[in-house]
Amino acid sequence: MKKYLSLLFIAITFTIVLGGCNGSDLYNSLNTSTCYVQISDAVENKSGSKVTYDYNLTGYNKSGDSKEVKLSENRRLRKDAYLRVKLKANDDVMGWEEVETKDIPQKAKEKLDIKE
Repeated sequence: MKKYLSLLFIAITFTIVLGGCNGSDLYNSLNTSTCYVQISDAVENKSGSKVTYDYNLTGYNKSGDSKEVKLSENRRLRKDAYLRVKLKANDDVMGWEEVETKDIPQKAKEKLDIKE
């Protein structure tokens, strides 16, 4: 009887652990890219009481390769700010953070026309 209870306990634990893991999140976190953008003017979209600000930007990775970035926020971002944008494999934005020019790779700086 103890043997069966032990096996049942292991099976339940195994099921709970596997059920709590989301494999697609792991894949998405491994299959990402980073690019750097400079904030320009936003397009304001109103839908009822909700307002979003859409940005269509050109971003550059550390090698200087360009990528179109579509960013939508609930607040207006600071004009001319520089952002590090994390992108999924399908180019959807996963997240972003404002950075200083010293934190931007040299080739991306050149493409963004940053003079220091």
